[in-house]
Amino acid sequence: MVRLVFPEKNIKSIMKHQPKNKTEIRGIIFDWGGIFSYSGNPLGRPEIIKRLKRDKSSISIALADAIDAFSRGKITSRKYWHTYAQILNIPKYSPQRLRKIYLEYTPKYNMLDILKLLSLKYPIALLSNLNTDMKTVIIKDLGIDKYFKHMIFSNDVGLLKPEPKIYKLTLQRLGLPASKTLFIDDEKNNVDMAKKLGIKTHLFISEKKCRLRLKRLKLL
Repeated sequence: MVRLVFPEKNIKSIMKHQPKNKTEIRGIIFDWGGIFSYSGNPLGRPEIIKRLKRDKSSISIALADAIDAFSRGKITSRKYWHTYAQILNIPKYSPQRLRKIYLEYTPKYNMLDILKLLSLKYPIALLSNLNTDMKTVIIKDLGIDKYFKHMIFSNDVGLLKPEPKIYKLTLQRLGLPASKTLFIDDEKNNVDMAKKLGIKTHLFISEKKCRLRLKRLKLL
């Protein structure tokens, strides 16, 4: 198991020197992909892109229904990767090989360290459209269930961001009003919906900017 790297410091000392949260934010909701790890999406791999028999955008459109169904937990992993391989139609790239490529994600350890520190002070929820394959792997590899009070995955609840119901469900599980919650995601559509619901938001662009925003909000 890959373990989160965090400096060995006296936790009481860390907490003592934390600035008071003047924003009255009492809980944080994080997305996963793009924030805590780099995606292993096969369509982002150069060796696959150069073998495509049609443009990437048309393949993405063709895959949309299967991605939606898999993310909502409506089809099995086997069915999804079989469909993926059929649409891609690249010799020697079997469903099993494509799934293996997808699961070769890269953790962002600096962001994971921020998560660990925040979890000492605030209830943290994970709100992700990840499918069951990646969900299972990151929990096993990184033990993230220790740092999230609640984990809401689209494939468990049959809802996807930016559908309003999945945000409301997350707030309900946290037991917090929208105005007391911060939502961090790297997709603008997801952030825009959260903002419409009255949730404080941050569009994730980089670790540096995210850390700066958290400090400005007196959360770090």
